[in-house]
Amino acid sequence: MAIIKHHQVVSSNVQSAGYDDDSKTLEVTFKNGAKYSYSGVPRVMYEGIFKSDSPGGFVQRWIVRGKYKNSKQ
Repeated sequence: MAIIKHHQVVSSNVQSAGYDDDSKTLEVTFKNGAKYSYSGVPRVMYEGIFKSDSPGGFVQRWIVRGKYKNSKQ
């Protein structure tokens, strides 16, 4: 798997997020240090994190509780 570049997120819960277009993999690093990888995520969901008024809420609602397979890094 390619190394995914992360971008900082302005959030009380999410520290950064990164996305790989080829594998449709989203990585999210939380402020508590936990890092998760989510597979099969459309790019629009990654972009939604940065467009949302509440990035942490967006991640919880649409990514964490979504249908995406995840693994802890």
